[in-house]
This record gives sequence, C-alpha cells and structure tokens, in this order.
Amino acid sequence: MVTNSVIWGNGPAEVLATGPIQPIVAYSDVAGGWLGLTNANADPLFVMPGYWANPIDLAKALAPSDPMAVRVHGDYHLMSKAGRWDPVTKTWVKDAVTSPCIDAGDPVLPVLAEPIPNGSRVNMGAYGGTRQASLSGK
Repeated sequence: MVTNSVIWGNGPAEVLATGPIQPIVAYSDVAGGWLGLTNANADPLFVMPGYWANPIDLAKALAPSDPMAVRVHGDYHLMSKAGRWDPVTKTWVKDAVTSPCIDAGDPVLPVLAEPIPNGSRVNMGAYGGTRQASLSGK
C-alpha cells in the first residue's frame, strides 16, 4: 500500500502496474491521477524538482536516456506561505504559494514530529511527519 506519498515527475507512467493486481494508493498526490481514497492530481509545488542535465552546463536539461546526462538533485520540501524548511540556509522561509499536499495525508495517522502549526494532520510527501515538514498555517 502506498499512502501519504507524492508520486510526481517520474513519467511517462507515475505508477506502473501490470497484471490483474493493482497497488492500493491512498492519501497521495499522483500525477495524472490514480483511483483511491482522497488521492489528488495537483502540482505538489516542490521547492525545486531534480532533473537530468548536461554535465558541462547544468542549466541545460537533457533526457534521462542521454548517456551524458547527470542528475541534479532537487529540494522536495513543499512550498508554504506559513513556512518551509530550507536545508541550505537551515532556516524557515515563507513562499508565495502553499502546496495542496500540506495537511492532506491520512487523517488517522499522527503528525509525529511535524512542527506547529501543523493543522493536526500529517503532510503528504518525503518530509511529512518529520521536523522538516512544511507548516500549514492552521
């Protein structure tokens, strides 16, 4: 079972399942959509998604299949008007927008180490339930 996850930008198929048994996906944001309990199909508003690039000029994106391509790591924290953790400056910063994945995880799960204000509901994504979870402003 996949839950409280963000499956975005993996294309062309975000979830690849063959055969009669399909994975159970719930409380997750899946690009292109996926049937399941309260799944979303909305841009998660990552700070900076990773990408494949030319090793000589990292500003030039390449196809992942290009043998010259190198992976430029991204920042998968969710943007938030209330604040999100910036691992470079090690400070909380505020964004102009708020991710739809904040406070969108399974409501029966605890928020664990998410800082206050956390809306009393865990965030979707890699940092949900952690000290680096984006703030909800609620």
